[in-house]
Amino acid sequence: MENRSISVIVPFYNVGQTLSACIDSILQQSCSDYELLLIDDGSTDRSSEIADDYASRYGFITVVHQQNRGVSAARNHGLSLARGKYVVFIDADDWVEKDCLSSFMRHAGSSDICIGNMVLVYSDSRKTIHPLPTQLFSTHDEMLRFLLSLFPLDLPISACNCLLRRSVIEEYHLRFDEQIRVCEDTEFIFRYLSHISSMQVFGDANYYYRMPSDTKSYGSHNGLYASLQLLEGVYALTDNEEIRSGFRSYYLDWSIEELFHYNDALPLKPLAVRFARLCQPYIRESRRPSFRHRLFRMLCISDSPAYIIRLSRFVMSIYKTLRRCPK
Repeated sequence: MENRSISVIVPFYNVGQTLSACIDSILQQSCSDYELLLIDDGSTDRSSEIADDYASRYGFITVVHQQNRGVSAARNHGLSLARGKYVVFIDADDWVEKDCLSSFMRHAGSSDICIGNMVLVYSDSRKTIHPLPTQLFSTHDEMLRFLLSLFPLDLPISACNCLLRRSVIEEYHLRFDEQIRVCEDTEFIFRYLSHISSMQVFGDANYYYRMPSDTKSYGSHNGLYASLQLLEGVYALTDNEEIRSGFRSYYLDWSIEELFHYNDALPLKPLAVRFARLCQPYIRESRRPSFRHRLFRMLCISDSPAYIIRLSRFVMSIYKTLRRCPK
């Protein structure tokens, strides 16, 4: 198959109810200069059959089946196969408007990353669109200030509403961190930003993003590792303390909560060392009002990793004891 301008990568796992709608929305694109890579992450439902059927009918669709290793591994497999000048990721439970790819190409210009707007789709079928500017950012601080402005809007920093240059991805050997199962695309985007000098944003909302459940499960999916990686990524991009503090307001409390609920998915001591460096000096910035967070803030006076581990376990033991006490 001849090389096409855009490689569209769709990782999927057990999404038989939504996969056809996702693929159909891609096939309806007004821009036809793309290849479609469907990466099956070990599905056990009929998703695999659906993908194979589309590939049998369209020569520009490639399906790859792999053992279940998570969305990051599936995206990485897609990157290894991509041949386009640009890369676009689409999640298999989302869908796009027919002008999604053409809008990316129209706005991208010479920028290193092009970010479009999203329609946020909630579990109760509500849809929300927040206005975004059409603007070019040309310094890391400008890029980060813009990304920080997305947090109050619930707009995710996602790989799914971006047009990325494959030359940047390959030159710097960028791949998704397969140890991260939550916010893995945000961490990837932070690393991508460290190697580029311009970011184009536009307001067209061509991507329909299904918002995740409001319930968050701490202590799973290596959340502590993920939250610290995100903080590390921000610190690497800027020395501006105002911007760092803005991101810490989101990631610091998450890191503390993950420390409380830590499981043994990864060795804890190296993570505690990173927590001591990235979080402990700023522990008073934590704003969560819960008893365990307030107690941890008050007692976390040392940056010793061993102390931090003992303190987190001590705080949680008190918290669990108090919860068992009769009211």
